[in-house]
Amino acid sequence: MKITRYVCVTNKAVCCVWAPITLPIGLKRQIVDRERPSLFVPRKTIEVEFEEMKLTIKMPSNFDCHQMAIRGLWLAYDHHSVEADSYRMPSLPDYLFDLWNPSLDLLEYSAREHAEKLRLREEQAEERRLRLEEKKAILGRMEYPPVSPRRDKRKKGKKQTKGHSAKDYELEFEATLATMLPSKSELLPYLPTPSEIIREAEERAMSESKKVLFTRCEKTEINLRKYRILGGVFCVDLLYQPPQPKDLGKDTYLTTLELPKEPKFVPFLRSYETPQPAPDSERTPEIIEAEMKALELAMDALILLTLKLPETVFWFEPPVVAHWLPEKKMWSTKYVHDVKFNEEKQTIAFRVGRLGVHGLAAYKFANLPFQSWELKPETGKSGRLHAGVVLTVTAATIQAEFVIREDRVCLNSFTGAASIPLKETLGKYLELECLIEQLQQNGLDLFPERDAASYVKGLPIKHPITEKHLRECMALLSTSYVFSWSRWNATRSFREIVLQFKEIHGCVAKERTNLMLLVTPSRTMRIRCTEMSPEFSDLPLEDEDTKFYADLYQLTLNTAGIKTRLLIDQISYKLASTVARLLECTNVISMSS
Repeated sequence: MKITRYVCVTNKAVCCVWAPITLPIGLKRQIVDRERPSLFVPRKTIEVEFEEMKLTIKMPSNFDCHQMAIRGLWLAYDHHSVEADSYRMPSLPDYLFDLWNPSLDLLEYSAREHAEKLRLREEQAEERRLRLEEKKAILGRMEYPPVSPRRDKRKKGKKQTKGHSAKDYELEFEATLATMLPSKSELLPYLPTPSEIIREAEERAMSESKKVLFTRCEKTEINLRKYRILGGVFCVDLLYQPPQPKDLGKDTYLTTLELPKEPKFVPFLRSYETPQPAPDSERTPEIIEAEMKALELAMDALILLTLKLPETVFWFEPPVVAHWLPEKKMWSTKYVHDVKFNEEKQTIAFRVGRLGVHGLAAYKFANLPFQSWELKPETGKSGRLHAGVVLTVTAATIQAEFVIREDRVCLNSFTGAASIPLKETLGKYLELECLIEQLQQNGLDLFPERDAASYVKGLPIKHPITEKHLRECMALLSTSYVFSWSRWNATRSFREIVLQFKEIHGCVAKERTNLMLLVTPSRTMRIRCTEMSPEFSDLPLEDEDTKFYADLYQLTLNTAGIKTRLLIDQISYKLASTVARLLECTNVISMSS
């Protein structure tokens, strides 16, 4: 038997074909082989290695690939995932979307909230009047209490033959108080304030939005909101060989043409079910050995694929092997079995019961929640005071530093893992969207979307419109202030954002340590609490008890030094907008624990 190979390698695709060519056998040889079966050599299991794809294929022992060909195809671009239902984020219903519409600014939202509070107050006017009358009645009974029968009897008596203890007076007081105050069942129920009603409605809406944004999938389906296919896709197929030319002698060849002239795929589908073990009471050594043999036979009927993981991708966790089901348009693990990951060699071996398109799915949220973050001005170069802004994000195992200059962003440094996948990206200034796309394709996903909170527990999700306004203020101040993560942020409520900040210019500012900033939809203030305080305190600084600031920008304009205010005025629109977009894409405020 003769083996033929075909290989075609490009930057975006690799195609490899392996085919056994059966040579013609004379009629006499066929008769002799039938009469002398002892001369037949047992067939070997077919094992094919495509070095260009770093893929090894081992066929079942009872599969000889007669008049067939094995094709391996690697494509750099995954054009299947976009067809899956789980690829796109579910949309929120109108009543949830309008609550925190991204087009709203903080001023418009505050005006709507104030109007809603006024409406609730008008609706509660009668209820408040009834509760006010109830309190007046209780105060009247306390001011003119009824005379105790015991005290009235004591006044009429001539002498007290026996003194009264303190306990007796306490019991008498409690009895008198019980006659004046109504019981809990007689009191009107507690009437929440408009602020409490709005806060409770927002918390319910946030909890409901997490459920709506969660994508539900079948048991074996790969949820593409939670996983991403990385390293391209690779196809393994069996093709029927077209009829080969036959040599008739005297330079004459005969070739049969089959129409239409297109490749014909060999259907390969073998189901696999794990053999059910016998009850523990019946598991003798013979039964265990029989179970092992049955498992080996069942596995041997499947195709074994061994693949070396692409070096252009970060694999923070072992990938999930997925098979594309074209009839359902989804990635699935249904026909993938016996997956074995070798971390040292960076290889993954698995068996499949169906040929077709396969991919490696990586967990998107391996670096969430972030451990800390910091936004600060870049040290000036070439005579400029500030060249740009630096954002440092620290995750569980890695640390990334982004540098923003005008409308370009670069990944300036990366620690915690080998930077081989980033050799073409590290230090290169790109538009933000291009940089995000490249890093995500490299497996470095530091840009969670809105539905990340539906899959990762413990994220301190904050008020969206307040957070958006805070990001814009931070961007305007990014060349003159340092902002950083605070451990108190994760412990505060939905409407409270806590972070550290520090002015970097001025003699007094340089001597100060980081101040704590508390931001709510209605107010921004510097508080007395520090990062090392044993407990959180929302009291303002001692010299700011009577001062009110609507947002961070107003606070800095009234507290910053002259040099800082000049820098705030000089920041360019491109730089401020790019910093705000990067803060939005990384979402460090709500995605840090």
